[in-house]
Amino acid sequence: MESQIKIYSSLTRKIEKFTPLKKGELSMYACGVTTYDDAHLGHARQSIFFDVVRRYFEYAGFKVNYVRNYTDIDDKIIDRSNKLGRDPFELSDFYVKKTAQDLLSLKVDKATFEPKVTDNIDEIITFIKDLIKIGSAYVADGEVLFDVYSFPDYGKLSKSKLDELINSDSSDYKKHPQDFSLWKKAKLDELSWTSPWGAGRPGWHIECSVLARKYLGDSIDIHGGGTDLIFPHHENEIAQTESITKSQFATYWLHNGLVMVDGKKMSKSLGNFITINQALEKYLPDIIRFVILSFQFSSPIDFTEELFEIAGKRVYYFYNTLFSIRRLLQSNKSTDFGNNLLKELSDNIVVNFESAMNDNLNTALVISQLSLIFQELNRFLKDSKVNNQDKIVSLNYLMNKLEKVTKVLKIFDEIPEEYINSAKKHFLRIKNLTSEEIEDKILLRKKAKEEGNYSLSDSIRQELRDTGVELHDTSKGTDWDIF
Repeated sequence: MESQIKIYSSLTRKIEKFTPLKKGELSMYACGVTTYDDAHLGHARQSIFFDVVRRYFEYAGFKVNYVRNYTDIDDKIIDRSNKLGRDPFELSDFYVKKTAQDLLSLKVDKATFEPKVTDNIDEIITFIKDLIKIGSAYVADGEVLFDVYSFPDYGKLSKSKLDELINSDSSDYKKHPQDFSLWKKAKLDELSWTSPWGAGRPGWHIECSVLARKYLGDSIDIHGGGTDLIFPHHENEIAQTESITKSQFATYWLHNGLVMVDGKKMSKSLGNFITINQALEKYLPDIIRFVILSFQFSSPIDFTEELFEIAGKRVYYFYNTLFSIRRLLQSNKSTDFGNNLLKELSDNIVVNFESAMNDNLNTALVISQLSLIFQELNRFLKDSKVNNQDKIVSLNYLMNKLEKVTKVLKIFDEIPEEYINSAKKHFLRIKNLTSEEIEDKILLRKKAKEEGNYSLSDSIRQELRDTGVELHDTSKGTDWDIF
């Protein structure tokens, strides 16, 4: 099996044809969440994107081994636990479970392995001992630091000169400003583990080198994360790992763009973040995934209310179309007798999907293509010149093709009636409305029309429209819908 997939690697800054280290397999590592607070939409973007990458490689026939870690010991965790008066283990464990649930709510599958740093302290200590042994690290008063000048290729990922790169790790014992912590000496009454250098805990960067090597081997196919991790985190991972293995750490480096709010990076430190839980209170999972996948993965996204509102309307429109198709297919006996009038359109769904995904995992183009397909589907459903039997044969064939796409993207894959009902309930809760209140308005409008008070009838319709409720007058009465 020869891969047709091409991806942009931050290491070479080129789009390259994907060639796996092991035929038919993909090894992929993506940096996980530091568990001291709720995960936010920046984490959601990374998790959703790499979930789709994993799904697409599986779709393409690869066996995927995917590692996404949890950083459950870190300065931020200790600082937060001290402020809250909570045990750091209890705090981090709480947010590991919370993050796992948030990601499942976004339809992100569990990775093949999801290791926690605190379960791998022995392996980290062994890795650090090996770095010391080869002269890449040095010990000073209970600390261990990496000697950046021992690694001549330092800066090759960020494409920066060594004297331009300063690691922010604080230490009184650095030989060079660029050196960084591998093992931090424990402060008084601080969480720590015993080591050959005294009580302490791992630095941030060492964990991912150790976990990637433990679960995936010395060299891996893809390493991923946000663009904000290129330096120092990923640069330091390369230095640590390649110093030990003497081989290339990752063949391809994939970095998703940042999530912005009012032009600034969404982050906990800036206090401008929207948690996944907060987002799910306002938007259904398909809407969040639709927004994220509507952008090319390396581009930044500036999240706005308007962006989500537009996405909500689009997703609802797609599900309404799927509902109409499902209703037609269920209400008629499907047979092989009939003309497939959508064969070319249906086959092109898969052809165009694979073409877009093979060209640098272009989910934005796939979303655009789906919009055109659903426009065509609505025209086809409404075409009175096409008999039902031809529609059934055509739509059955098309839905089988469409499912191949939706299984990878994990959007438009829910039962349409259930999604529409959930969307209505979600909408009513957000708007602080009840279906009974809307029905009362409909009855009031009906009475106004019967009395010839068309001005009042029109004002009631407009009042509901202003809240996002649309009325549809039919021969059987008046129905309401959202958006």
